[in-house]
Formats: sequence, C-alpha cells, structure tokens
Amino acid sequence: MFGNPDIPESTFTLSWQRPEELRARCDSMYFTYIDPLTSNLKRVDMFVQSSLHIQSAAINGGQIFITIFKFGCNIVDAVGDGIDNLP
Repeated sequence: MFGNPDIPESTFTLSWQRPEELRARCDSMYFTYIDPLTSNLKRVDMFVQSSLHIQSAAINGGQIFITIFKFGCNIVDAVGDGIDNLP
C-alpha cells in the first residue's frame, strides 16, 4: 500500500538513483504503473528523471503496482584494474 486510504488525495513520492548512475549500469530503465486518477497505463523513463509524484495515490484503496524494466548490463562496480583480477 502506497497511500493512506483515509486520505485518498494524498500524494506518493517514488525516487531512485540519479540517471547518470543508472546509465553507468544499464542501457535503459523504465517503469509502468496504472494512474489512479485516469486508470491509464503510464510509462516513466528513469533516465529522464529521478523521482515521481503520484497524485491521489490512495484514491483506489492505496494500491499501486509498479513494474520495472531494465535492459542491457554494464558491469562497473566489481571490475579490477587488469586482466589478472578476472576469474
């Protein structure tokens, strides 16, 4: 549950890493959700912004389902300085 069902007009804020950090690890990343006000499927490009405010998040009982899609892989965190460090 993302919102307070007793206050259906409450806003939910979802945030994630900065787009620069995401770009260092994958080719693209976005998520989808059903907008509680319009019942339309929304797609949010996580490379364009680092947060989203969902207005009236609790209007439908406070349940919002988010599906995250990640494409590509750039391994940057565990790479050593040379070929000797590779398994």
